[in-house]
Amino acid sequence: MFRNMNDLDLNVYPILLAGGTGTRLWPISRELYPKQLVNFVGKDSLLQNTIKRLPPVLDTASVKVVCGQQHFHETAKHIEGLGLRVEDKLICEPSGRNTAPAILLAILHILASEKDAILCIFPADHVIQDLDAFHDRLKAAIALADEGFIVTFGIQPHYPETGYGYVEGGEKVSHGALSLKRFVEKPDPATAQKYIKAGNFFWNSGMFLFKASAYLDELKTLAPAIFDACEHSMAGKTLDGDFVRPNPDAFKACPSDSIDYAVMEKSQHAMMVPLDAGWSDVGSWAALHDVSASDDDGNSMLGDALQHAAGGRGAGRVGRAARGAPVPPGTGDDVGDGGVQQYVGGNEGA
Repeated sequence: MFRNMNDLDLNVYPILLAGGTGTRLWPISRELYPKQLVNFVGKDSLLQNTIKRLPPVLDTASVKVVCGQQHFHETAKHIEGLGLRVEDKLICEPSGRNTAPAILLAILHILASEKDAILCIFPADHVIQDLDAFHDRLKAAIALADEGFIVTFGIQPHYPETGYGYVEGGEKVSHGALSLKRFVEKPDPATAQKYIKAGNFFWNSGMFLFKASAYLDELKTLAPAIFDACEHSMAGKTLDGDFVRPNPDAFKACPSDSIDYAVMEKSQHAMMVPLDAGWSDVGSWAALHDVSASDDDGNSMLGDALQHAAGGRGAGRVGRAARGAPVPPGTGDDVGDGGVQQYVGGNEGA
């Protein structure tokens, strides 16, 4: 397990980005209870599952979580639910400024007690099904990060998805990685087909690994306004029990930008590690259906739910028991022990 680093000279910290605002998978995921806090897959929340898949490569005691002000108490409960201490783990982002600043806040907090470290950045609301494949590629990415590269995982695409951004890989380098040529926006269907046929385009995973010092060097050069605002905000941080609160007034000056745009697209040290491990960002009901167990009719039922025959019209749908939750317009509904039954994202053919 990478922590005290018999293998490496630096400690390794997983940083989880848990700033989701509940805009997708409504009404189960909502503003005050976004999808990283929902147990969509199995008995644990997506946040808890993200932490549980880190061992044996990474030490869960080293986890840091960046979340919004309105979610930090509930996030703390989910961490404690895994038997972990919350102390020094939660950084409360004063306001949403996208991933580049959120990552920097966590790094600056870590560097208050470390000269340098290797950071593994994971969204807290994704699913990875093949843990052996994930752990193998994670070790390779950590080795590349230790060599000074800024690394992202590129997800091996199995179909021409138009809902994801893509990364274009270049020449092969060490540890099975590819040089990173460019990030591209979500394509139209024809362009997505071309990417699949080309064979060197991968889905953008939103996962990154690098040394803290490498990220700071890049931001100082490429996005100095982000660096300055976050540095001032963390210099004025306060400790609220177990929570780290950056100074909100200083953070207001921080531009909003993703790590993709602020760093990865401009860096001369970017690498991409291909990953084929049953990954999903669970960004839609259809995506949730893909990673959920289904019955013989293709229906996935989550929670304490009942279903009734619907002449084939329910095939391929996801149902979720949610007491008191509204049913999305245009979807079917039923009532089970858990309350309202939502059916969404399915095939409408008979």
